[in-house]
Amino acid sequence: MKEQKNNRSQWLHIRLSADEKQQLEKAVQQTTCRNISDYARKVLQKKPVVVRVRDESKEELLNELTALRKELNAIGNNFNQLIRKMQLLGRKDQLEAWFRAYQAERDNFPDRMRNIEFELKKLVLKWWP
Repeated sequence: MKEQKNNRSQWLHIRLSADEKQQLEKAVQQTTCRNISDYARKVLQKKPVVVRVRDESKEELLNELTALRKELNAIGNNFNQLIRKMQLLGRKDQLEAWFRAYQAERDNFPDRMRNIEFELKKLVLKWWP
């Protein structure tokens, strides 16, 4: 036995003021509904509408941690590239140039790590007063 499809062939047209439309769109954005039609059907059929709860402080924390992760990845990538190139170079003059670049990166590393540590401390103080 085949299941019947629920074809939606009927249209409902309503007129709204600009303010009402904006309120409706805002209400839809705060839910998991994909569009206004989905939201309206759920409301009309008295089905539950799942509302998203937005935690701005968590979003901010995630953004900060993501930035810190990117910074750590960049440091690791730079270090790996320098070591790989040092190993591949056979000429002494090239090796010395890359070694100086490595030393410059290494000397810069503590400052970058202090910056990351400072940002992490700020986040910790924000979350655990």
